[in-house]
Amino acid sequence: MTKVVSVAASGQMWKEFHIINVALDNGVTGTALAKSEVPWYTVGTDVEFTQNANGGLKISKVGGFDSPASGGGGDKSEAISRAVAFKGAIDLASSGKITIDSLQEWTTKLLPIVTGKEAGQTYAKHFPEQQAAPQAVPQGMANGAQLNNPF
Repeated sequence: MTKVVSVAASGQMWKEFHIINVALDNGVTGTALAKSEVPWYTVGTDVEFTQNANGGLKISKVGGFDSPASGGGGDKSEAISRAVAFKGAIDLASSGKITIDSLQEWTTKLLPIVTGKEAGQTYAKHFPEQQAAPQAVPQGMANGAQLNNPF
């Protein structure tokens, strides 16, 4: 693990990025790019980094960044499931079936159904198989012709 020992904005820009001079506790120094003049890391922050041949540093959070949408878990499928459950609750509220005050309760109720984790609540239970679509009438039967069906 490497700690940042110095962070200083150079006052220069590259395209839309601020050029930041960075020194790490392992003796590595270089420049990093940031969208703001004050990057997310400060002196004392534990970071991971890579350095290119030109001395440019790519600074990363140890262990990667957590996804805000998933509550910090980083699991995209869980974040998508939560979004689907929330959308379902919003749809219920907008149709007048529930109140806005019960959105969290209904999101919690819907999440196990969306993820398939609720015991006994499966796709088949919520979406029973439909009967097969009727077959097209064979040509020639429209005029009253009969098929020789042994059944």
